[in-house]
Amino acid sequence: MSARDIAILRNTNLIPPAKWNETSTNALLLQWWEFEYLLRNELTAQRASNFGKSPEEFFRAAPGSEILRGFGHVADAVRSTIQDSNPLQAEVGLNELRWGFLDELSLSHFFDLEALQVYYLRLLIATRQSSFSVERGTESYKNHYDRVVEKLDETQNNPTEIRE
Repeated sequence: MSARDIAILRNTNLIPPAKWNETSTNALLLQWWEFEYLLRNELTAQRASNFGKSPEEFFRAAPGSEILRGFGHVADAVRSTIQDSNPLQAEVGLNELRWGFLDELSLSHFFDLEALQVYYLRLLIATRQSSFSVERGTESYKNHYDRVVEKLDETQNNPTEIRE
């Protein structure tokens, strides 16, 4: 592997950058990030609609996201994954969507850098998923719930003051 290939592999990550940039010229990585933005934006849209909020302020833009957002199978798949699911089942379902997209990316890549990137992304997904546990999930849920209740209490005590 060349030094350039090693640098590209080191830059390969499940999580796209917070702000879109095209510092990477690796086509597979850019496609992965666009898909991940699409997935996260679709998840945001569906969660926001559950709370009667407009999701646009929370979207992260990426080239092509306007075209991809709401793209049939991803929107439907995200909806069915998070509907009537506990958080663990929803996360497993989202990881299955990610894995399926990696299947698409790996077509015609057998022994090249892109094949290695797909394999690495799959390892990251599998490692992350194997770290899930009921105890940690319950603790995380309780912490989030406590923060929400705390914010509600603050808002009720200071109704004119809006806190984010």
